Amino acid sequence: MMECGSSSEPIHILVMCVNAISGSLSIVGSSIIIFMILRRGQRRLCRLHNRLLVGSSSIDVLYSFAIGCSFIPSPQLDDCSFGIGNHLSCTSQGFFLTLGLAVPGYTAMLSIYYLVTVVYRQSEEMIAQKFEPYMHAYAVLPPFIWAIIGASKSYFFSQVAQCWIEDPCLSSKECNGSEGFGKGEWLVLASTIWLSFNIIVTLVCMVAIYHKINERVRVMRRYVFVRADAPPSRMEVAAKESARQGLLYMIAFLFTYSWPGIELLFQSIDRSRSSRGLYILTAVFCPLQGFWNFITYIRPRFVKLQQENESLSFLSTMKLIIFTEEVTEPARQRRRQRWRSIRFDPLYINTTQPDIDAENANANDDIHLEIFNEADSQKVREAVNSPKNCEKANTFVCDRRAEL
Repeated sequence: MMECGSSSEPIHILVMCVNAISGSLSIVGSSIIIFMILRRGQRRLCRLHNRLLVGSSSIDVLYSFAIGCSFIPSPQLDDCSFGIGNHLSCTSQGFFLTLGLAVPGYTAMLSIYYLVTVVYRQSEEMIAQKFEPYMHAYAVLPPFIWAIIGASKSYFFSQVAQCWIEDPCLSSKECNGSEGFGKGEWLVLASTIWLSFNIIVTLVCMVAIYHKINERVRVMRRYVFVRADAPPSRMEVAAKESARQGLLYMIAFLFTYSWPGIELLFQSIDRSRSSRGLYILTAVFCPLQGFWNFITYIRPRFVKLQQENESLSFLSTMKLIIFTEEVTEPARQRRRQRWRSIRFDPLYINTTQPDIDAENANANDDIHLEIFNEADSQKVREAVNSPKNCEKANTFVCDRRAEL
């Protein structure tokens, strides 16, 4: 937090403008995600992954609006005040900023969802029936309870920044360091532990998923021989794509919450050593979670549309992704041909679930890829080594005995 004074006023004005821009981008990104999911109604809402995204994006809209208001809701008490609000507006901002801690919780639940479906191969229906209420409760209840306690105990205050946990004694220069949090110091500690725990959960899940997919790739390579000039198998593509998507979600998560975490750490040690650079970086990245989620969410389909039609401009591609609901007939025919061409590729998509339409699905449906386990690998080996199936295998060479 920067100190007040005429020399720091330009910095505060810059931070206010940056907060407004970043918060607006995040609101737009989260709103588009909600629109794209709700546009198809039950078809997409029937998927647990999309319901978790809707919950996360809805809270992010409120959080981004609160943080985008910058210090405007803070009370105007003296010449050191930069805001034009009052106690009620300050408390409201602090409430929604604290409620915004549900977004990291939802990110952790999404990571666990991928871990259970991809690594442990549990059905989405089973997860939804047994664990979905607990997943939403885990993400929302702790921040919601903390926000209510903070508002009822008047923990939220600031004169030169967003209203969050702060003791009014800090503005009067009667306290310093961690004492500036006042009675709400326990809430600061709880928020720090909450963020750290969800970051660890997300990271562990992403690493486990990538490791498991690569492990299954290696298992299949022991039994199936690929021509040197053959393109990468679908499993290798899935491994790279899974790692890329997971990495993007992780980078977005870290870029959003690492800066306020570092600033919070510095404030706990010594508030007199405030950094203008860190202050500005926090203002830039802290409200952008919804924007990064939107970029990551549309990236697969954006890349695919650009590859299918290189003449499409950026704006035309974005318009197709956001507003086009139906899949064109040529694209549907290409999908059908691709699905029918799959023979002995060690990767399959589970189309037994009632909520998945394999032929009409697009990248935004985000169908998870399931990899063969050891039992499935044995079946593949038997099929590949079968002489009558040799001619059907386009990318694999059968066992020498089969060739003879």
